[in-house]
Amino acid sequence: MYSPSDLITFMESEFASWMDRLYLDHPDEFAPDAADDAMLLLQQQGTQHEQQYLSKLIDAGKDVIKAPAKAGFDETLNIMRAGHEVIYQAYLRDAQFAGVADFLVRANGRSEFGDYYYQVWDTKLALNPKPYFLIQLCCYAEMLATAQGVRSPVVGIVLGNGEERAFRTNDFHFYYKQLKDSFIERQRTFDPKSRPETSKLEECRRWNAYAEQLLVESDHISRVANIRKTQIKKFDQVGIKTMHSLATTELTYVKDMEISTLETLK
Repeated sequence: MYSPSDLITFMESEFASWMDRLYLDHPDEFAPDAADDAMLLLQQQGTQHEQQYLSKLIDAGKDVIKAPAKAGFDETLNIMRAGHEVIYQAYLRDAQFAGVADFLVRANGRSEFGDYYYQVWDTKLALNPKPYFLIQLCCYAEMLATAQGVRSPVVGIVLGNGEERAFRTNDFHFYYKQLKDSFIERQRTFDPKSRPETSKLEECRRWNAYAEQLLVESDHISRVANIRKTQIKKFDQVGIKTMHSLATTELTYVKDMEISTLETLK
């Protein structure tokens, strides 16, 4: 079983996703980064934002029910069948994914429950939507469809300033499906001896320190100040893969790169 967060990690960094799987299989061989104070503070603020929105719904007179702690999928189904307007912290699952949705909001329409169905809404501290928000919501929407027999046409985000933004599920669902299929295939064919490459330009989540160690050991060219992904690819095409090889190259021209850019990076 996987979580929406596993899918987001894969979306942002194949290296971090691979490390998560390796750590799961061999927990004594590697150590992820410890949560720092900034991360803990963000988590605390995220919880506060979630609670503020919950209070807002209750103050508005909404019929809100909180799913019991550690409630199973069957308990979630029973709560949904009762038809509450808002379900907080609902546990959802399907054949491969499971997770707890911030809010399920009732809407008019046909489903397995009758003349209503539920939409997934999530609280985020950001002031603007980010791509991974929608992928995460699509994953919850697919799990929710397992419960109610219909995929919600809308998913929603409550931003850090309290703004509520709704999005058409179909605008993102098919990209999500492609990403999910790729993730599942990588898990199915996981090879502990075939580590994906990483670079200084990639967010490796809880494996940033280990990624940095590997980059230092390999003298990776991404450690050059202000270098871009497109420039790394151009250097790779001419056999320049390390800081040392760039510093010592006798090349005076790289295809599709300004000469002044080459000299500056060198």
